[in-house]
Amino acid sequence: MPPKPKPERASYIGNQIEQFEQQQQALTENLNFQKIELIERNKIQDLTYNGHTMHNRISYSKLVFLELVESIKEISKNGGGICGTGLLNPIMLRRNGSRLEIIHGRNRLDALTYINAENIPCVVCDNISAELARYMRTSENINRDNLNPFDETLSILEYIQISCGFANLDAVKSFINKIKNFSTGKISTLSNEEILLNGNVSAVLKKIGKYDITTFANRLSILNLNEKLVQAIKDERIDYTRAKIINSKLKDEEKIIKIIDYVEKNKLSSKKLSEYIEEEFLMTNKNKKDEDVFSFINDIKDVRKKISSIKDKEKQAFVNEKMQEIEKLYSLIKEQIN
Repeated sequence: MPPKPKPERASYIGNQIEQFEQQQQALTENLNFQKIELIERNKIQDLTYNGHTMHNRISYSKLVFLELVESIKEISKNGGGICGTGLLNPIMLRRNGSRLEIIHGRNRLDALTYINAENIPCVVCDNISAELARYMRTSENINRDNLNPFDETLSILEYIQISCGFANLDAVKSFINKIKNFSTGKISTLSNEEILLNGNVSAVLKKIGKYDITTFANRLSILNLNEKLVQAIKDERIDYTRAKIINSKLKDEEKIIKIIDYVEKNKLSSKKLSEYIEEEFLMTNKNKKDEDVFSFINDIKDVRKKISSIKDKEKQAFVNEKMQEIEKLYSLIKEQIN
């Protein structure tokens, strides 16, 4: 097995990002001279790296997406847009062998797909490395003003992966959580390699300018939310803070759907939301448990009353013995609780 490559120093990471930025700028300047081609929709594929699909879809709310669809349809009515498609800017693709992979313009592509467009105006770029293509995709996503928290978190993870040479996103998440555990004292030491890598990741997050490594570690919990809550965040129906509260208290999807609707309509504060969930969903369960305990105790009393009416003396002795065992066990449990 070949040795695992050691992480580069933060100064190298900075130079690598700067190199990507220069290459991207040069490519962007040349786009005006690139030929626009009409590419069949089914030939456009997702961007991959080492066989893994990138986080390609940056999600707008359904309302914003439908507004984009209507805008394209309106422009195309009179033959407007590129080649009458209604699109004002072409989709950017990368030629990767026989594959045509999308770098920029995913939502425009989805909008054209939604209205059953067969041919998509594209600029096809040759000689773009996989690393540069991934950097271009991720850096564009991070710099969006209207990026929702879920997609932002994934985009930052990918940016860290690209910049610091992690094998995959799980490796990034695992390392960031380890640094958080080190910061809070749950683990006491880091290897020299991990200390170096921590400096690299911190340098990348500083460049992004939104989080330090500990606060970003806390943000990773958004990736574990129920999918209904994730979609509600993307659709701007609830925010991340309230989604976390719901996720921590409810697991049943039907209840989650109901509470999302209620929060959206009533604009509850975080405190009011917690109280509402407790009152409407969790106290009901507690009361049911209390009722079950009460029913159990009553059943024991009923059986005790009926023992004397058992005619078979052997059965009566058996039931009486087992009831004594149950009552003794119940007394022991009460002692431990009280």
